[in-house]
Amino acid sequence: MSPFRVPPGRRDAIGRTGSSKKELSRVEVMGRVKAGSLRLCEAAELLELSYGQSKRIWAQYRAGGAKALQHGNCGRMSNRAYRAEFRAAVLKPVEARYEDFGPTLATEHLAAMTDWPWDISIVA
Repeated sequence: MSPFRVPPGRRDAIGRTGSSKKELSRVEVMGRVKAGSLRLCEAAELLELSYGQSKRIWAQYRAGGAKALQHGNCGRMSNRAYRAEFRAAVLKPVEARYEDFGPTLATEHLAAMTDWPWDISIVA
């Protein structure tokens, strides 16, 4: 399979959609606080936060659940990302001509054939 093809089932995946280890540990600890098996001051110690910060996180968790503890930019496209139309226009000839090449080699060949300074992030 070419490194330029997106596997089936991942076509709509954009950026990071999961939670980090830190976010997951916060969700776990706040779940224990909600269940009543842990007090908020003990949760602050487990998370290595101040009591005030743990109160803020607890309020977020009560208002929106685990999703509220995820980072706000989670799943968003980067501001520096190339537009989807541009990437599609670039990847179409790359997939046709350099299907068995890696991104670096394909970029080098494209740069040698054209005057445009290709960036590996377009092809990768």
